Amino acid sequence: MSYRQEHIGWKYYDFREKHAKMIHMNRTSLPSVSPPKEWVDVPCMKLVLFLIATLSSQVPTQADDGVVFPKKVKAILETRCVDCHGRDTSEANVRLDNLEQLNTAAQLELLNRVQDQLFFGLMPPKEAEAPDEMERALLSNWLRNELRNRNASKLDEKLREPAFGNYVDHVKLFDGSTTEKPFTPARRWLVSPQIFHERVNAVFKLTGRSRQRSFYGVTNPIVLPEHSGVRYYDTTALDGGHLLIMLNNARWISQKQIFAATH
Repeated sequence: MSYRQEHIGWKYYDFREKHAKMIHMNRTSLPSVSPPKEWVDVPCMKLVLFLIATLSSQVPTQADDGVVFPKKVKAILETRCVDCHGRDTSEANVRLDNLEQLNTAAQLELLNRVQDQLFFGLMPPKEAEAPDEMERALLSNWLRNELRNRNASKLDEKLREPAFGNYVDHVKLFDGSTTEKPFTPARRWLVSPQIFHERVNAVFKLTGRSRQRSFYGVTNPIVLPEHSGVRYYDTTALDGGHLLIMLNNARWISQKQIFAATH
């Protein structure tokens, strides 16, 4: 072994000895820390846990927040609806005599169906004895408020769709009972490919044989299937592709109009 190797070896040994002594000093010099007495007192801890469990078991659990039916609403359902939608008949598999026995989800599902039938005038049928205006208004208002308060009205969602835009009860439209000024909620409408094409012809004021089936530079942004029964319906979504096509169409049409006006 060379002197250099031996010297390095002793240095390493000396370092290990000093390090071991430092560890021993730190261990012996630190004060011992005992756990708190209450941690060691196991019977006391068991007693605390027992009390917590006992008190927790006595806390009442939250009951199912079922629908509460006012007396007047129950009276209307019993006199106008239960004959056809009761235990013995249950037409269309709908029972309205046991609403209070159902869970909340089933109640809301059934109330949504009733609201739809009332709103669109599908129930009661013409041959049945219909509720008078006061009864219909009371039941309709209660259904609307109850479902909206629970954020569960499917009719509200349906009326936001373009297919139900500007829905009007034709009877009330012409019988003079509606005296309030009409209004239209803000909606975004898209047209069919055929209507868009006619609008482009109208922009250039083309009539007769001059009307064209297509225009160079103009792309129809409304693309619908061509088979029967699908061509004419509401397109419910706008996206970036529609916007880019419409901007390019507007640019081309404006350039065409400016050229025609200046030459």
